[in-house]
Amino acid sequence: MRRLPRPREYIAMHGYETVLVSLLLGYDLNWLLLEEKPVLLFLSAAVMWSLFMICTTNGRNPNELVMCWGTFGWVVGNGFWTVFDLADVGEHILLGERISPEARRCLLLACGVCFGASFGLGTLYYLHLRWTDRFATARAATGDSVALARLYREEGSTGYGSISAKGSPEGGRSRSLTPNHLMPFDGPAFLPNVFRVKSWVEYEGVALFLWICKDLSWWLAVEMNVPGMDIVMCVVAGMLVLHHVDMLVTAAINDDVMGLANLITLLFWVTSMCIWAVGDYYQTDDVLAVVPPLSRPEHPENMRFAATWIMLCGAGFFGMFWTAYLGMFAVYDDDELSPSLL
Repeated sequence: MRRLPRPREYIAMHGYETVLVSLLLGYDLNWLLLEEKPVLLFLSAAVMWSLFMICTTNGRNPNELVMCWGTFGWVVGNGFWTVFDLADVGEHILLGERISPEARRCLLLACGVCFGASFGLGTLYYLHLRWTDRFATARAATGDSVALARLYREEGSTGYGSISAKGSPEGGRSRSLTPNHLMPFDGPAFLPNVFRVKSWVEYEGVALFLWICKDLSWWLAVEMNVPGMDIVMCVVAGMLVLHHVDMLVTAAINDDVMGLANLITLLFWVTSMCIWAVGDYYQTDDVLAVVPPLSRPEHPENMRFAATWIMLCGAGFFGMFWTAYLGMFAVYDDDELSPSLL
């Protein structure tokens, strides 16, 4: 019988990341609609939550700690950039009359420093840190390695409890309960393994650092006018979307219902922000004017309007899925849920 994890089980698995996704969805959606107060509210909550994730990450898992620090730097960098943009618009924006031009310049540079530091951390991790004994041992201790994936197949195990810290079969729960990062990693679904990733934490980290690279090249292109950075931005944006499609296919192959739902949301989000980044560079301000979702844009090619609708679809799906998921367990006991529903 296929079974979804109960809310407390899912929270124990990867609930922190889901909360962060919801906060960042709210932040980016309100930014596309240029709703200043909600933007600052969601931004502040996302910064505090990403810091909370660092504080609660087990120090014995340095791989996850690197990802948490990379996420924190990326979120803070976006925060500096957002406050700069809100202040730069002028007197109609909440912060417009309170920040001097010199302070705005400092905000812009601080954004670049945060993006650069996070990207540098990711580069260091993929070129050196992940190969060190400490990081490799930490991945093996959680059953997160290609070697354990081979053992998983050879032993014919069927659940995330099947591989112990030393790789011995123990038997466990049904496979459908298992989220991606607790299943043995068996490589990307269809993309070439150009980053030579050998574990879930490395595979999922590629998405994070591609996103940071996209935002860094976007910042360099739009704010610093560095030649060629627009091309880099477009290439990395395409890689980012493809990587999320690969992650989506992997979740489907692994029968990971929860991961599939989250990755559908992430794919909407990634696609929306990549479209917005391209529009922000190549389209003029009058074309990119903020248009309410139910209104007709003056310029049909308005990429901000298209990005807003894609983001709304992702946020709507995310909200409906979690409402249905929590509602099922609020009404029924786990044993009463029909397998056909799960």
